[in-house]
Amino acid sequence: MEFSKNNHCVGGAWVLRNNRGVVLCHSRRAFSGVKSRDDAKLKVVLWALESMR
Repeated sequence: MEFSKNNHCVGGAWVLRNNRGVVLCHSRRAFSGVKSRDDAKLKVVLWALESMR
């Protein structure tokens, strides 16, 4: 997760690997209008959990 306080945006990514380290699935996303680091963390964690369903 990377948060920019000045721009009010956050970016996050996740990677799913198998036991050999081979990437099986991945995703990344940016969010705008984020006002705090705590809000940024929550948005990224919720997005990651929802996108792996």
